[in-house]
Amino acid sequence: MSERKFLSFIITDGVILTVLGLLMLTLPKITEITFGYMLCITLIIYGGYKAITSFLTKNFKNCYILSIINALLLCTAGILMFFTSIIDMILIVTLLGIYFILESIINCSFTIQIQTVFQTMWKTNYFIAAMQLFFGILLILFMPTLWMGGVLIGLNFILSGVFLLNLYFSKKYLH
Repeated sequence: MSERKFLSFIITDGVILTVLGLLMLTLPKITEITFGYMLCITLIIYGGYKAITSFLTKNFKNCYILSIINALLLCTAGILMFFTSIIDMILIVTLLGIYFILESIINCSFTIQIQTVFQTMWKTNYFIAAMQLFFGILLILFMPTLWMGGVLIGLNFILSGVFLLNLYFSKKYLH
């Protein structure tokens, strides 16, 4: 895969993450049920997209197997939310916490890989990875409500999406 095609995946990923994150934080203010469905749909859509792009961009990522596992974890959490009762939400919040921790590891690996290409941008991704690790630990240890898990996912999507968009535009205008 060429660098140009990889950059097209970065911009697509950045736009999808930012839009889904904004939707997660703004749309589901109507009812808790709406928020639950929004969270399910978002996790399934992004998990499926992430699995496909992880496989397609495996030449550019060190941890693409871990990225595929993480994508499947997102899809599983989204699907389980459709079919579980409120009592089983502890499992889902734990899965979301594991997702955040794995995503933090994947981001650190990606950051190590891009340090030489993006001399200034890579430090931001370490901050995002630290936030993801914090979100994961928060979800696993303190078991906040599903609503709070959704807010954390929305924030994560926005932070990651904006970073990827900045990465794309910095690479695009450096050449």
